[in-house]
Amino acid sequence: MALRLPATLLSCLLLCSACGDQKQSPPDSGQPQPIGGAPYVLYTDIVSGPTSGGENDKGVYLSIFGKNFGSAGLGSTVRVYVGDAEVDNYRRLAVSRGRPDVQQITVQVGAIGHPTPGAALPIKVVVNGVASNTDHTFTAQPGDILFVSTQGNDSTARKNDIANPWRHAQTASEGGALAAVQAGDMLVLRGGAGVTWSDVGLDNRWFRFRHVTGSEPTGAKGHGYISVVAYPGEDVHYVPPNDTHGGIHGVGDSFPEYSDWIAIAGLHIESVASSASDGAPVNLQVRSDHWRVVNNELGPWPASASAGDKAGGLTGNGENVAILGNHIHDIGGGTLNHGIYLDNGATDVEIAYNVIHDVISGNLIQTFGETPFNNIKVHHNLLYNGGRYGLNIADGSHSYAAWNNVIYHTALAGVRFSLSSDSASSFAIVHNTIYDTNNVSSGLNAPIVSDYDLSSGTAVVKHNIIVTRAGTHSTSYFLADESRSAIKLERNLWYGLALGSAPAEDANPVGADLNDPRFVDLAAHDFALQAGSPAIDQATAALPFAVADDYRIKARPSGSHSDIGAYEF
Repeated sequence: MALRLPATLLSCLLLCSACGDQKQSPPDSGQPQPIGGAPYVLYTDIVSGPTSGGENDKGVYLSIFGKNFGSAGLGSTVRVYVGDAEVDNYRRLAVSRGRPDVQQITVQVGAIGHPTPGAALPIKVVVNGVASNTDHTFTAQPGDILFVSTQGNDSTARKNDIANPWRHAQTASEGGALAAVQAGDMLVLRGGAGVTWSDVGLDNRWFRFRHVTGSEPTGAKGHGYISVVAYPGEDVHYVPPNDTHGGIHGVGDSFPEYSDWIAIAGLHIESVASSASDGAPVNLQVRSDHWRVVNNELGPWPASASAGDKAGGLTGNGENVAILGNHIHDIGGGTLNHGIYLDNGATDVEIAYNVIHDVISGNLIQTFGETPFNNIKVHHNLLYNGGRYGLNIADGSHSYAAWNNVIYHTALAGVRFSLSSDSASSFAIVHNTIYDTNNVSSGLNAPIVSDYDLSSGTAVVKHNIIVTRAGTHSTSYFLADESRSAIKLERNLWYGLALGSAPAEDANPVGADLNDPRFVDLAAHDFALQAGSPAIDQATAALPFAVADDYRIKARPSGSHSDIGAYEF
């Protein structure tokens, strides 16, 4: 039986699907800790763009995601600054498409004091006179803004002219707006009530960056990200025709010089049941570097189990990729179709603040490939209703950290290690809350499993709450069928099996299967802690990296005596 979010949380998710954008940056990177009720910026959709051109010559639209932005007063009690200058105009205060407890402010930046091109300027949100953190930046980058509308005309379209948009983002022969784009430009797609996109561009996709690429923002014209964003407040919804192959894609190994420095934000992209193989809503393909996929709704993809799909809601690989605040859901197909699927060589990838659910037969987040990939950071995600594993850390994964995630209702284990490690391998699963796993029987019926050779390097599983539910197939909390000497279990809270003890491998467990973690509302899947929870103040100081906050961006005490699991009390 598929579990669902509580009605209040589900209504927020439905609300955010008509809204706008998402977030970024790991909490252990030296950024200031969240402060009580002060505004706090988590991420932005774009990080560079022109400050002139476009609608009313006011430059690009920028969305900022975070906490404590208030409920009203945008432009009066709630203000946004880039550098020392206030933005030109305010468009909306909304809820992100990803986690419903994250807010979104969308502005049009304007001249912002005419900064030096290439200068990275701090972003600041001020609410009732209280300023946010300033560790996220926007770079003024010369470029143009191209509008695309189902009511447009490719022949009469003009750059920076909202009244004369292109009709196609891309045509099958690589015409349309993408044919006129340079690095540093922004494509603004129009939507709204009754508007559904169904165009087909290059290689039977909506559009594909085969001969188009961005580059590093330098302040010089012809450089910078190519950003593809929804017009503020409009629902840009793509539903592909039958027998096409997905939404927005990079290119394959034959074109490594293309499809880099791309930002995709604020869109709703489905895929069609007849899409084969890599027909994902968003597919980086191979070596698509510096992509930002932020605040999108990706799904449904009702692929058939017999289609042999090897993809997901978002799939592919590249370096320096940010996947922030997306809503990925209802991904069909067989066991090789996942929520997020990172493959060969993916490196420096951040997956954060997303909601991923109802992956029918695959894993919620999958890492697998023949080429090693490193520095995968998975944090602050809500992951539930998985057809196989929650986090499947498989062949090719070499360094991987997951923290402050909430994972529940998976067919198999919540976390699976399925790889052979070497002396430099590094894995860390810390401060997560995992509930109701192993709803289908398998060879290893436990919430945490290892089914290959993890005998070298380090794999730390620490400060997690792992709770089983009566009626599942779990027989143990941790199982491994081959060498697992590199796995170090320490200071986790294990509950639900009534075995009378935690796994023997846990060096210092919290309790002995007798300590109910006392979640606020298990039936509503609210895994915050009640007063008196045995998880409170039970963490120890030694972790592979500092975890400065919790799932809700509430500060954790430094050193020892923070709480076990994803939540601080």
